[in-house]
Amino acid sequence: LSAPTELHFSFTNKCSAGCTHCYTNSVPDAKEEFTLEDMKKHIDRLADFGVFHIALGGGESLERDDIFEIAAYIRTKNMVPNLTTSGLPMTPEMAKRCNIFGQINVSIDSLIPDPSQPRLAAHLQKSMEALKMLIQHGNKTGINCVINRYNYDQIPAILKFAKENKLADVEFLRLKSSGRATFSIFNNLNCTPEQHRDFWPTLLKYSKKYKQDVKIDCSYVPMMAYHSPDKKLMEKFCVKGCDGGNLLAAADHKGRVKACSFSHEFAGKLEDIRDEWGKNENFLKYVNWSKSAIEPCKSCNYLSLCKGGCHVVAETVNNDFFSPDPECPKVYAYNQRKKAEASQ
Repeated sequence: LSAPTELHFSFTNKCSAGCTHCYTNSVPDAKEEFTLEDMKKHIDRLADFGVFHIALGGGESLERDDIFEIAAYIRTKNMVPNLTTSGLPMTPEMAKRCNIFGQINVSIDSLIPDPSQPRLAAHLQKSMEALKMLIQHGNKTGINCVINRYNYDQIPAILKFAKENKLADVEFLRLKSSGRATFSIFNNLNCTPEQHRDFWPTLLKYSKKYKQDVKIDCSYVPMMAYHSPDKKLMEKFCVKGCDGGNLLAAADHKGRVKACSFSHEFAGKLEDIRDEWGKNENFLKYVNWSKSAIEPCKSCNYLSLCKGGCHVVAETVNNDFFSPDPECPKVYAYNQRKKAEASQ
C-alpha cells in the first residue's frame, strides 16, 4: 500500500503499572515526552500520508494530561483514535470523556488475583473498575489479553466474563520477546506446543458457546491455518498474518518508526515516514518475506495469507528473521521430524 491504514503510536513511555513483559519497557519516571504541539505535527503528517486509524498506546496514555486533546485533534483530521490502557488511572470523569475514542481496550491478562503478588492483585481490581466505568458511560470497550502458558486455561472464563459484561470484543495477543520481555522471560512464559496447537479450536468452541466476538493478533494466524480453515473465507474477511510495513506501522515515544510494534529494528523517523515507506529495508523485509520463504512455509497452502507467522518470534528463537515461525504447529512438527531423522 502507499501508506499504512493503521499506525500503532506508543507516544509516551511513562507508565506506573510495571508489567514484567512490557514490550516497550515503560517506566513511571520516563522523561522523553512529546509536547502537545509535537503530537499535532505528527498527527498532521500521518493524516497527510493517508493513515486511517491511530492506535494510541504507551506507556500509559491516560497518564498524560492532554490525552483527550490529542484524541480530539486526531478526529479533526478525519482519523479514528483508539486507545489501549491498563485502566489504572481511570476515573469516572475520564470515562465520560472516552467517547472521543473509537474503542478503548483495557489490558487484562487474568481474572484471578494472585495472593502472592498483592500489587498485581490491586492492579486487576483497578482494571476491572475501569471496565465498569467505561461501560457505564456507553463507551465501546474491549479487553486485550496476552496469552501465556499460565493463563491459557482462562480463555473460556475470559470469554464468559466479556459476554456477561457486554464487552465489544476480546483481542487475544501472542507473547513476543521485546522490551522487558527478554528471551528468558519469553522462554518461561510462552505457550507450550500443545497449547498453540489447540488454541484455535478452543477459541472457536468458547466464542460460539458464549456468543462473544473475538479478535486475534496477526501472529496467531499460523495457529489458525494449522487446522485448515476455508482459505477463500479467510481471504474474504481479510484474515492475514504479519502485515507490518504494508497495512501496519508503528512509532515510539522518540518518534522512531518500524514495521511492527515488537520489531527490534527501526526504519527511520516519523518525520520521514513518507520517504521511507516502501523503500527502507526494515519495512521491505516484512513485506517481501514470503518471496524467500523456506520449507515448510514455502510449500504451505496458506503462505500467501500467513506470511510465515511472527518474524519477531522467529528472530528471538532462531536468531534469524527470515526463518519460519518456530511456534507455528506445522513448523514445530516439521522441525521435530527433521530432528528425529537426523538422530537415526
